[in-house]
Amino acid sequence: MRKWPVLLMVRSLEHGGCERDLTKIALHLNRARFEPHVAVFRGGFRRRELEAGGVPILDLPVTSFRNPSIWRGFRELGRYLRAHNIGLIQAFDVPTDVFAAPAARSRSNGTRAKLRAWIRRASPRRLWKRCPNPERKPARRATLPPR
Repeated sequence: MRKWPVLLMVRSLEHGGCERDLTKIALHLNRARFEPHVAVFRGGFRRRELEAGGVPILDLPVTSFRNPSIWRGFRELGRYLRAHNIGLIQAFDVPTDVFAAPAARSRSNGTRAKLRAWIRRASPRRLWKRCPNPERKPARRATLPPR
């Protein structure tokens, strides 16, 4: 059975929940079925764990979305996607969500980006309506704790 290459993306490999989750998934993904790869904008202390586990790491030279480094990052990611025949990109935080979507869509090898649903579907107005906020509406009746 052929392994399915998967690219996991996070902004950095420092402290944080997304970074820890990415590391756990990359190290414990079923290697008989999947071939995990990791792409980051900045390194961190979790790099050693991933390298010890045999997970390849792509360092993207993106320092800001406002300077030319983003275009170098797109080119490097595109080359990596084609060279390793990546079929799925899983982004773990908002900067990599924003970066991964156009990069995956611009590739002709069928790469798909798994993004957070709220980025694609929710506008600020929809989010405002969905999020319950007790301060937004006055209470109809006061409730007191039992004595």
